[in-house]
Amino acid sequence: DIDDVTVTYPGTDVVALAPTSLLLRRGLVTAVVGPSGVGKSTLLAALQSFVAPTSGAIRVGGTDIATLSPEAWRSRVAVVSQDPVLLGPTVADDVRLRRPDATDAEVDAALRSAGIDPASLPDGARTRVGDLASDVSAGQRRRVALARVMLEPAPLVLLDEPTAGLDDATEADVVETVRRLADAGSAVLVVAHRPSLVAGADDVVELVPVGVGA
Repeated sequence: DIDDVTVTYPGTDVVALAPTSLLLRRGLVTAVVGPSGVGKSTLLAALQSFVAPTSGAIRVGGTDIATLSPEAWRSRVAVVSQDPVLLGPTVADDVRLRRPDATDAEVDAALRSAGIDPASLPDGARTRVGDLASDVSAGQRRRVALARVMLEPAPLVLLDEPTAGLDDATEADVVETVRRLADAGSAVLVVAHRPSLVAGADDVVELVPVGVGA
C-alpha cells in the first residue's frame, strides 16, 4: 500500500516523486508508466528502502516499512534493474543467488523461462560470467537476473523495463514470465514503456510530473 508518497532528496527542494498512491497485491501485475524524469526510479528506490518518503508511507500488511530493518525488508523483495550486474563466478551461481540449493535442472528451467537457452551459452549454465563480460548485452543480463527471480520468487518483485532492447519473440517470452511470477503469488510492479508489458498488466498507474493535475 503506497499511500500518498512524495520524495524530496535531502539538501534540495526538488520533488523527485509527486504524491503517489497505488496498491500492490500478490497475484497481480501493476505497470507504472510516465515520461522520463517523472519519478519511476525514485519510486523503485523507495520501495527498496533506499530512500525514505518525505511524506506519506509505504505499508505492507499495515506495517510501515520505515519501521522494519532495511535488510529484512529487502530480503522480501526481488529486483531486476535496467542494467543488472552479474556477480558470478558462473551464470548458474548468479541464478542461484536467492536459492543456493537449486538443482542444475531447476537452474536450466529458470534460464529458459527467462528466454535464455542454456545450450546457447559457451558452457551452458556453467559458463563463467567473465567469459561473457566482453559481449553480454544488458538485455541478456536482465534475463539472467529474471531467471534468478523465477527460481525463487519473492513476495514483491520489481522489474525496471525488463523488455528493453529485446526482439519481439524474446519480449513475448519475458511478458509471459512476468505473468507467471504473479500467478505464482508475487506482487509484481513493472516499470514499462513497451505496449506489450502495459497490455499484460492487471492495473496501470501513470505517474505525472510535479504540478500536473494540481
